[in-house]
Amino acid sequence: MRTNATQTELDNAMEIVNRKYNNNIIFNNLSYTGRQINFTLKVKDSHGKGARLGFPHTSWETRTGKPYKQRHLINACWHVHGDLFDALFSINDNIYIWSGGKKICSSFGNWEDRNIGSTYQPFYYSEACECKE
Repeated sequence: MRTNATQTELDNAMEIVNRKYNNNIIFNNLSYTGRQINFTLKVKDSHGKGARLGFPHTSWETRTGKPYKQRHLINACWHVHGDLFDALFSINDNIYIWSGGKKICSSFGNWEDRNIGSTYQPFYYSEACECKE
């Protein structure tokens, strides 16, 4: 992701988000390109709040008869990203975020869900965690 937010605005938004996610969220790969900041989000504990889950392996259930397994990833989930973006927009509504080739701002783009599975077996970003929102 890339943003025109300042480091202070990012830090303040992260503080707001971490209240909800038990201080489990951190910036990853934070770097600067001119006046813009590039970053990704990850979690300290992959079994803690805000962690993303991997694609469910339904073949596991077919082979073993046990419920499918999902890996806990170190990446932050879709809800964490949306909450961070909302926090940034509440701090400064002139902030823009570019993610996945799309521009997100305070008036559009945040909380757009997307199928990351397949047509046969859909799996949405909003389902790829244990947030239960």
